[in-house]
Amino acid sequence: MQRKEVEAYVKDKYQTTPEFMWKKYPSYAVLRHQDNRKWYGLLMTVERGQLGLEGDGSEEIMDIKLDPKEVELR
Repeated sequence: MQRKEVEAYVKDKYQTTPEFMWKKYPSYAVLRHQDNRKWYGLLMTVERGQLGLEGDGSEEIMDIKLDPKEVELR
């Protein structure tokens, strides 16, 4: 799923608009619940090397906050 698709999905399903909070990282977007303003996701652009990937350039990733009970490790 592309970043624009994620943004459209959370806007439609959760009425969430990405917030760009950091001047140093202008492409980082925070996704918050509307009722309590707590974050549930972070969209970031990260250099491939920081992810242990080969090659130049960057990748868009999403960090999702989940209850540990809901995460299945394999």
